[in-house]
Amino acid sequence: VRSMEVPAETLVLWDDCIIAADNFDSMFIWSGRETLHPYYDVLRQQCKDFLLERSKDRFPAPTLFSLKEGESMARRFSSRLVPSHGDKEDDQMSNFPALQTLPEASLRRLRSKYRMYDPHSDDTFLHWFAKVSNKNSSKRRQLRSLCE
Repeated sequence: VRSMEVPAETLVLWDDCIIAADNFDSMFIWSGRETLHPYYDVLRQQCKDFLLERSKDRFPAPTLFSLKEGESMARRFSSRLVPSHGDKEDDQMSNFPALQTLPEASLRRLRSKYRMYDPHSDDTFLHWFAKVSNKNSSKRRQLRSLCE
């Protein structure tokens, strides 16, 4: 078991992870499909304790949601994440290097979770950022680094 900080992106929703996330008025404990066994309840409780401690002095208190991958309510969490699943694979790997540690089959499964994604109507974060930050964006759809 390891703990690590991850970016708030859709590509962190790995099958074998439990995520504790704090998003202003809502807090989330999201469990991937390989962590649904009661064996992992201890980890979920640790996540809950962490989030409750973190928010104990906030008013109004944020709502805590415990979500499982595949449940319709899990969209409440995934909709608040950056849609990095639509970025080019090279951009995904450079912006989130931990993806390189996933076996190829796991990476394919992760990317296939977003089969409803339409790249013609749904912008990724990098495409959106390029449009709003580049004054010539109507002439060029080429991406620029966020560091430029």
